[in-house]
Amino acid sequence: MVQRFDTPLEQATTPSLEALKAFSSGITYHTEQGDIAAITFLKHAVEIDPNFALAYAWLQIAYTDIGEPSIAAQYAQKAYDLRDRASEPEKYFIISRFHKAVTGNMDKAEQACQLWMQAYPRVAMPHIHLAGSIYPITGEYEKGIQEGKEAIRLSPDFSPPYAFTMSDSIALNRINEAKALYEQAMKRELKNPFFPGLLYQIAFLEHDEAAMARQVADSAGTEREDTLLANEADTAAFFGRLTQAREFSRQAVSSAQRANKKEAATTHQAISAVREALFGNADEARQKATSASQESTGIDVRYASALAFAYANEDKWARPLMADLDKTFPEATIVQFNYLPTLRAKLALNRKNASEAIELLRAATPYELGY
Repeated sequence: MVQRFDTPLEQATTPSLEALKAFSSGITYHTEQGDIAAITFLKHAVEIDPNFALAYAWLQIAYTDIGEPSIAAQYAQKAYDLRDRASEPEKYFIISRFHKAVTGNMDKAEQACQLWMQAYPRVAMPHIHLAGSIYPITGEYEKGIQEGKEAIRLSPDFSPPYAFTMSDSIALNRINEAKALYEQAMKRELKNPFFPGLLYQIAFLEHDEAAMARQVADSAGTEREDTLLANEADTAAFFGRLTQAREFSRQAVSSAQRANKKEAATTHQAISAVREALFGNADEARQKATSASQESTGIDVRYASALAFAYANEDKWARPLMADLDKTFPEATIVQFNYLPTLRAKLALNRKNASEAIELLRAATPYELGY
């Protein structure tokens, strides 16, 4: 019994040594180089062993990280369908990722992690998932920091918990704590593809334009290039430089397309539509939102497109997207308690009904700080 509860997750369940080698290489690339390279190895692992449940679950993570949640959900479903072939700790992992990516039910995702921690108290992964994938969605950043620090204690040479705890600290404006975490990671010579984006956020909050530009320049040619360019677009818009924001968004879309990150590219376009609507450019917002919503049915694309339509006073275009979100994601925490209340409230405001809007937004209050 002791031996069973001390089994590390990395000892994945597969009868194929070659599949295990490919899987291990994929995890190494995921944490150090990036997810596009990791995907190649993880796909090779499931080609060798089509019943390799854990490899499908990690493919879900990799595709989520590069902004492809629709593809990620397919792999999460595949892993879930094969969960009976997995070991006990792998099942907790798979169930948590299934609820994160497919149902969107954060309560169930959290419950799987809590059960996982109870059964395997020396394993870092459930703490990592809580810190990086669950508590940020529900806006519980303090809890995220606690879980991230525990993950670092349990696995000090694994880079993801440093990145996730940095992100949670930044959300709470604890910039010095985020910097200290980064320094800890650097002392251990750890690499993580999320570090540049986090350093960009810190530079923004410290009004350090040179540091922001440096992160963008350093990301050129990497899989995070489009994300950093999208950050630049948001920064330009924040300072009222709409022409620059448009150009950076265009570059972000092009970068994602070159990397074959189709949904990520459409998400950048949909977000730019929201920006245009907020600047009062209704025609531009409608055009971009229409194009985005026709190119992708991804959850974030649908929400951003609907929000752009709502702010452009095109309620008739927002409503079908809202109905689709409601029907497709009946359990999803972020949809039911963030996206839909926001959209419904905006449509109420468009009808000059402020009291109804306030009432609709009450459902979102517990989650309004969610990432």
